[in-house]
Amino acid sequence: SSFDTSNVKYMSSMFHNCINVTEINVSSFNTAKVKNMGDMFNYCNKLESLDLSSFDTSNVTIMGYMFFHCPALKNLDISNFKTSKVTTFVGMFAEDENLLSVDVSGFDTSNTANFGMMFYQCKRLASLNVNNFVTSKVTNMSEMFSGCSSLASIDVSSFDTSNVKDMSNMFKRCGFEAIDVSNFNTSNVTNMQQMFYGCQKLKSLDLSNFNTHCVTNICNMFNLCFTLTSLDISSFDTTNLTNMNWTFSNLNKLKTL
Repeated sequence: SSFDTSNVKYMSSMFHNCINVTEINVSSFNTAKVKNMGDMFNYCNKLESLDLSSFDTSNVTIMGYMFFHCPALKNLDISNFKTSKVTTFVGMFAEDENLLSVDVSGFDTSNTANFGMMFYQCKRLASLNVNNFVTSKVTNMSEMFSGCSSLASIDVSSFDTSNVKDMSNMFKRCGFEAIDVSNFNTSNVTNMQQMFYGCQKLKSLDLSNFNTHCVTNICNMFNLCFTLTSLDISSFDTTNLTNMNWTFSNLNKLKTL
């Protein structure tokens, strides 16, 4: 509480690996000049809540792995975060297995290039609003929602994916029954490995708009989608594919391909 942080520019890994800390009071922190908050609270294994309502993040450019592997964290209010300068959110909430809700609806992602693993293994996250995400500069969406098994639905219809190169594991083991990716531009994507792997509630999937000319890997792309009955990949260009291992494996209820 006595820390004067008014001139601090870097807070990366500040509380990294504080595995037994149950509470951290940073309410007095002045973060107006901070540029890097990457890994700031990661591996705080017993941390259940954080009050970051006083944080000024208007100059932060890096939030990668900020709350990575905080498995006890249940509630996190970051609705006040200003993120217009942030270039990477990679792994920001990854492995927060008990996180029940997080409000990112106000995030300005117009300068973001990396969403990789952003919500990876957020197993109890039941809802997520990413409708306002600007994704025109994003190149990496790998494992973005991977392991979000309680996520009954996710609206990504507004995503601009024209510059994305990696979509591997993007929706792996998600809990939704349907997803609309008809607006996805995949012309620059090279990797779709395990993209829908283990989506055990998914019933139908229309990827007829997908441009896969640059894709080299679709290994396990639909494997373990046990309830999938209809799959449309009629537009797939397999010219450059080098790996198709297990692509349609374990599609026990598939009737239309």
